[in-house]
Amino acid sequence: MEKQEKKLITKEFNTRLYEKPAVNFEVDRFDSAILKHGYNVHHHRALKCPCTNKGTGSALPDCENCRGLGWFYINKTKTKALMQNLGNNPKYDSWTEKNSGTTTITTLFDDDVSYMDKFEIIDLEANYTQILDIRYVEDKDLLFSFTVYQPLKVYDIFAFVDSRSPLMKLSSKEENESDWDYELQNNKIVFNSDKWYDIYESGNMSVSVRYKHTPVYCVIDIQREVFKARDQSDCSDIPCDVGKNDLHLRGMPQKSIGRRLHYIWDANNSDGPSVFDNSTY
Repeated sequence: MEKQEKKLITKEFNTRLYEKPAVNFEVDRFDSAILKHGYNVHHHRALKCPCTNKGTGSALPDCENCRGLGWFYINKTKTKALMQNLGNNPKYDSWTEKNSGTTTITTLFDDDVSYMDKFEIIDLEANYTQILDIRYVEDKDLLFSFTVYQPLKVYDIFAFVDSRSPLMKLSSKEENESDWDYELQNNKIVFNSDKWYDIYESGNMSVSVRYKHTPVYCVIDIQREVFKARDQSDCSDIPCDVGKNDLHLRGMPQKSIGRRLHYIWDANNSDGPSVFDNSTY
């Protein structure tokens, strides 16, 4: 038996209503504001990692696609975005971490922003400090730690000795090639295993670092995900004096809420010495 299609009912409107004065958007003005005043950013598109267990919803901790986070990123593109920090008003609210590291992100409609996408502001620099979660890969003799952000420069790095001794300042391979403690490799700090492995094996290796990086925000909410308006920016296809209902529908900029990456997850959730790039440009 063939499936019967339901009849489509089209509602009729009073045509005189289209003749009333109406306000219409000029989308080009919004797009122009973003292009003129926005930051240069790298947009990383987020996808759920298929390593996730269907029963528990947890990602495999040793997955080298997502590093155990459950999300992986592809197709990094350079674009523009308006960003403005959100914070508590100290005159009325107590200082808390409720809105710390939170910003609004306004992007072009064609950027197709989605939940958990990352935005790296390449025009700005920020500082961050963390205690490193150090790991050892035996078959590669690799003693290393991931950093939350990719460091541009390491300012200070210290190792804990004991509660009654001063901290030990570590030297980079660039500073002292014959007796170095660490070297920087992208978002990893690699330690001299010949010098530090025994301390790591004893469980007494604890290192803190302060470094410079480009700020990275992760989209946690999309306030205006889909918004199209009848656009009056370009009347090349139709006379501009026609009824406003005949104007083209164009996508308006998307507004999202982002939060600094270290408030979403940290390097302690990462595992494995490398990450695959699954981009399909």
